Amino acid sequence: ELEKRVKKICDAKQPFERVVVTKAEAEALFAQNPFKLAIIKAKLPDGAATTVYRSGTAAALGRGRPFVDLCRGPHLPNTGKVKAFAVTKTSAALWLGKAGNDELQRVYGVSFPDKKEFAEWKALQEEAKKRDHRAIGIKQELFFFDDLSPGSCFFQPLGGRLYNKLVELIRGQLWLRGYEEVITPNMHNLKL
Repeated sequence: ELEKRVKKICDAKQPFERVVVTKAEAEALFAQNPFKLAIIKAKLPDGAATTVYRSGTAAALGRGRPFVDLCRGPHLPNTGKVKAFAVTKTSAALWLGKAGNDELQRVYGVSFPDKKEFAEWKALQEEAKKRDHRAIGIKQELFFFDDLSPGSCFFQPLGGRLYNKLVELIRGQLWLRGYEEVITPNMHNLKL
């Protein structure tokens, strides 16, 4: 659905307009958006100016006003320069990355100036999936992942042997190159 909406916006060749606004104007512009307001208040000094970009018309977007967002830019001259677009993934994110804050939805996408480049990119992505070490390692029973330690693997016996061989190789190179080894905790406070 999102890709269809983006295609419609791109086909309309909506121009992007860079607008310089004061902090007070930015606060008024984003008065209904607590997230943008927090960014403005925290990062923009009093009396300073920032830029926003305006795109589209109210009619083209099917709502009462054009789309306006905080951005340093630059932008393309208009949405018509995007000839191919795809949503690549979505994920949940906590506001400012802090537990207890509002949960937001993050959307990742990619765009190209022509459909040929997009097709080449898609082919490269498919090839990369075939060589994804995370999937290959699981198939070869080298390691597995579990929610008990998100983002960190558990090595199985064959994976453990490979891991230890790599550590031996690295240690040998450290000594040869005059480095000393230190060992840090596996888990750290976020401040570190």
